[in-house]
Amino acid sequence: MNPRNDDHVKLITSIENNDAETAVKIVTERFDEKFLQPVGLLHVTAVQLAAWQGRIELLELFYKNGADISVTDKIGRCALFHAAHRGNYQVVQWLLEHGASVENRVGINACFKRISFSIFSSPLVGRDLPTPECWGRTPLHQAVKNNHSQVVKILVNAGADVNTQDEHGITPLLLAGSTVSPENPDEMCKFDEILEILVNATASTNVVHPDTGASRIIHG
Repeated sequence: MNPRNDDHVKLITSIENNDAETAVKIVTERFDEKFLQPVGLLHVTAVQLAAWQGRIELLELFYKNGADISVTDKIGRCALFHAAHRGNYQVVQWLLEHGASVENRVGINACFKRISFSIFSSPLVGRDLPTPECWGRTPLHQAVKNNHSQVVKILVNAGADVNTQDEHGITPLLLAGSTVSPENPDEMCKFDEILEILVNATASTNVVHPDTGASRIIHG
């Protein structure tokens, strides 16, 4: 095997295993432009994996070496999508400061949109990355869905469209509270904060959930 290809495999594997020390060593000592290229069936990149793991030190290295931090995989997921889904507000802030778009939409601009969701159960690169529930979801959808109030605030302040709809017509507001237990006061507090942020940003409260016919649904 080509040593550079071997290093690329080791880099991807180390990031997936959250072994930042090994990943940083590979990039700093033996950097190659191939390290920034997509790998696997879904065309996942090291940047996307680093964002998912919350590794800003790796994102800094990749960025300094010319990485496109907004690049998407085959189904339209980008680094910001993963960071927002996981609730890592520091990574979200870093990505936005380095040019990430708040309006990336999963699948909308992806040539792989018709992929079968069964593929995510197969052993492939990025298998631990979040599987989209449907096409058209944005980082804001993900942050609201998972009750990450700090991330929601950052995205809205960065200009994210609070009335954006996925392919089923679901807005972020309709996803609010879908992972929250009423018995968890901390999560309920975040839920209330998210509602306030979205409504203050003029999120429409008249949008109807296609499955229930109700507005501001607590089911995603």
